[in-house]
Amino acid sequence: MLESEFPGINVVLANYPPPLPKRILGKVVPVVQTGVIVAIVAGDQIFPRLGMTPPLWYYSLRANKFRSIASTWLLTNFLQSFLQSSGAFEVYCNGELVSLSEHIIVPGLPLHLNTFHIFVIILFL
Repeated sequence: MLESEFPGINVVLANYPPPLPKRILGKVVPVVQTGVIVAIVAGDQIFPRLGMTPPLWYYSLRANKFRSIASTWLLTNFLQSFLQSSGAFEVYCNGELVSLSEHIIVPGLPLHLNTFHIFVIILFL
């Protein structure tokens, strides 16, 4: 769209990787997600085979499996998406870095949490 409005402009898009701790946590979240969902679905067989009594949180999750699995899926996907985004962007004009951070609001965690909070209120009303 910019190229049609401003002929001769060179637009290059690239991803900026998030910091290493966020990348590592972003890889751990799906493992935790899968573990929680497997525990909810098959915990009756898993815990006795491990020689454990099921923890108290397991019974509350098992009481409403659909809500527990949907909540786990939603929250872990939200967390993984947050961990994989760096929120960084740079704009170069004629080879010079132009800072837009003073002029543009970049969505961050507080905005996402507020949006998520509104979503949860709407979902459970």
